Amino acid sequence: MACDCSHTNAQYENAETCCPSKPWSDGDRKQSRQKESAGCSNGLLYRKKLERGFINYREVLNEDRRHEAISTFHIRRPGQRHLSLEETYKCVAENYWWEGMYFEIRDFVLSCPECQHNKKSEVSVHWIVSHSSDMLSKLRSQREAGLFCDITLRTSGRSFLAHRAVLAAVSDHFQEIFTEMDSSMKADIDLTGKSGHLGATSLYLSCFFG
Repeated sequence: MACDCSHTNAQYENAETCCPSKPWSDGDRKQSRQKESAGCSNGLLYRKKLERGFINYREVLNEDRRHEAISTFHIRRPGQRHLSLEETYKCVAENYWWEGMYFEIRDFVLSCPECQHNKKSEVSVHWIVSHSSDMLSKLRSQREAGLFCDITLRTSGRSFLAHRAVLAAVSDHFQEIFTEMDSSMKADIDLTGKSGHLGATSLYLSCFFG
């Protein structure tokens, strides 16, 4: 893992680099620049990069250590949320480097079983919330248009068309009333002064009457 920036120069100032002694050709200059971007320390290969005025060193990982490095940053400690693709890449890239590392990190994160499970759960919750909101919106539109309304609620001098099935679903009181009602009776209920129905009525009105 790369060292803290404040210690970088001291630790790697003696890092081995390759510098040709013969006159440089264009090809030599290109090759030299590539070699000067890397250095060796304690038997490990590091890649140098100038960032914000500091030379940072990132260890060049061998293939057999890459999976473990990605897993360490992505999964973190048990019970903690796994990092996203962007977060995982940022953490790995701050410490290590290898060619094509982004695609390898992407494949690891996209194949993480826990992340895929959480993603499916989030999609399900979002679908339920969206479906519920859509259903309420359609019921409200039907009521405003007078479609399928089969009962009238009267309270404090005001009248509201309503859906009997919805009222029965949100209130045991209404379900009992509708069960006992004679089918030949007028579908009209006066709730004025009947506090026992106010809770369910308020809920219904807040959902469908704004």
